[in-house]
Amino acid sequence: MSFDLRFCKKEGAAPFAPAELQRFCSTHEWFQEPCSFDDGRRVQYVYENTKTKTFFVLEYDDPSRKTADDETVTPAGFVETGLSFNMNFNRPPSYGREAMPIVVELMEALDVYAVDPQSDEASTAFAKRYDAEELIRSWDAGNVLISPTGITSRSTITRVKRYMGARDRIQELLGDAYYVPSLFYMRRTTKRQWFRSQRVLAVGTWTDGIPMLIPRCSHVMLIRLHGVVKTDSLPMCVVSYRVLMRRLRPLLEVYRDDACPGAMVIPMRHADAARDVFRSFTFSDKVPELKTLYYVFPRSRAWYVQRVLRGLTLVFLMGMLGHQIGVNAITQARDAWRSNNAADVVRYAKRALWVTVLPSDRAVAHYWFGVGAYRLGNLADAEHHEQRAIALRKNYAAP
Repeated sequence: MSFDLRFCKKEGAAPFAPAELQRFCSTHEWFQEPCSFDDGRRVQYVYENTKTKTFFVLEYDDPSRKTADDETVTPAGFVETGLSFNMNFNRPPSYGREAMPIVVELMEALDVYAVDPQSDEASTAFAKRYDAEELIRSWDAGNVLISPTGITSRSTITRVKRYMGARDRIQELLGDAYYVPSLFYMRRTTKRQWFRSQRVLAVGTWTDGIPMLIPRCSHVMLIRLHGVVKTDSLPMCVVSYRVLMRRLRPLLEVYRDDACPGAMVIPMRHADAARDVFRSFTFSDKVPELKTLYYVFPRSRAWYVQRVLRGLTLVFLMGMLGHQIGVNAITQARDAWRSNNAADVVRYAKRALWVTVLPSDRAVAHYWFGVGAYRLGNLADAEHHEQRAIALRKNYAAP
């Protein structure tokens, strides 16, 4: 699935010329050489930023090739230019934030108007000069539906957002000798521990043990580049933030900045020692069981209410189950008393104490524990458990 735009011109305006698109693309750094098909009547201009990985396509397809089977509806008062924009969904939100300003610039430079099939006006052919924020909202609305998402605390989202907003400034202050990592959200893909796989992790990176700033996060992904020939399978290791801090503690200095409270920095004078710590971890060519999340939302009040209700339900069910098991154990303790087997009385009473929750059940279990301990001659335990039974249920009388 992809995000698509078509471009039209107003009737009576100068007709669109493919050379205009070529001139526009030549003014931007990341557009590749055009690819022509069908004797030049269909041309693609691929935008590929090797730094940010943003990728999209501008395509010109001669509108005279339109067939009767084409269901495209041209807005009233406009004519088709054959120009279109395409960018795949299931991509990081940054793709839209980089691409849409270029689309706006394209519309202004070529005097064209966009038709957005994803918008609310899609049911009626509608063309307009969108601004970047409108296009970004339309892109996000479709992209979030099929992209990996997660839910975490509002404080985590605020902390990561504040740090990422100040990252470039911190990098400039520390200089090129230090690495200031990005933070991104991930989730475990393992199915062995489902409850842990639902947790959203804020993950940073550390490469080759170089001096760096370490912001507060959940985990750090260590990536080894030195001595690696193949770049398609880099040795990696995912370490919890606490474990890494424990290993690096003697080498760290506090970095004070309101944008990243609690951040630590590895100074240049400890670079060699930090590199030794980096190499002490076990690396693997296997990709860690983690999935990058493109959208993360704060937990709502309803989420917390649901968790509380779920917890209360679990406590109730465990209490009912413990009550049934406890009643059976107490019955066995009573039968053992009648058989003059004091050791079994204590054993079954102890089992009842392990599983019961209700004070009335625990009082009975303490009573039988006490009488069994008394029969065995363990007077201290007998007194302790009988006092506990009286405190929990004063009017209990054993049959």
